[in-house]
Amino acid sequence: MLPSISFIAGIVYLFIIRHTKSTYIFHSKYAILIVVMLSLITVPEVMGQNKKVVTNNDLWITLHGDHKINDKFGIDSELHFRRTDWGVQSQQFLFRPSVYYGINDFLSAYLGYTHIQTYPYGDQPIAFQTPENNAWIQLVVKQAISKFSISHRYRYESRWIGNVSLLNGKEQVDNYTHRNRFRYRVTVSYPIQDTKFSIKTFDEIWLNFGNNVANNGFDQNWFYLGIDYKVLKFAQLGVGYMHQHINKPNGIEQEKNNTVQITLSYKIPFKK
Repeated sequence: MLPSISFIAGIVYLFIIRHTKSTYIFHSKYAILIVVMLSLITVPEVMGQNKKVVTNNDLWITLHGDHKINDKFGIDSELHFRRTDWGVQSQQFLFRPSVYYGINDFLSAYLGYTHIQTYPYGDQPIAFQTPENNAWIQLVVKQAISKFSISHRYRYESRWIGNVSLLNGKEQVDNYTHRNRFRYRVTVSYPIQDTKFSIKTFDEIWLNFGNNVANNGFDQNWFYLGIDYKVLKFAQLGVGYMHQHINKPNGIEQEKNNTVQITLSYKIPFKK
């Protein structure tokens, strides 16, 4: 719990107290240091003894649309089709719409919703197909250092996770459990000179906090490395590898997954 509280306090400091572009860029560097320190704090939880670790080989396909309404407002949409066993078995489906407001050239605020269906999969399956609905707010800070493009994404999720049981042989959602989660992602991309390609990498840390958190305050970590290709003026195709570390609520089971991620991103404005 203490790492989560410290993390949130640091984010509030970075984004509410600071007001100018120079201070955003300067202090956003410290966000990475905060994440590293919190990761070290949670190492005993992640690296403890008697863990049951499994590995899944996943294939994730994402469609990501960005639709500007005017110079400040826009609509963002995501569809995620996630499968495991190299695409053979269903894993997750996500639908994630949001609206955003461009505060200035380097800072944007988002308000969004996500619907998730998670399916039983792998060697540590959940008992039933489980729905989740979550509302979230997000801040994205962009900066450039030489030819490197860097973004810092800070997201708070208010999650309602379905509790599923069997009634007369049919699955039903009895009620929902509320949980809180905070996510921080730093993304770095670099264009390959005189080509339509660029290299992209990101790391994202997930922290559960508040009521109904079991034994996985440190929830997940994602590390990605891939290539983006500009297919059209308004569309980009990304292909890469992601390593996903998941700590299960029971504190014993873990997943360390290999994921091939394919993403088609496009920007089609609604404004004329």
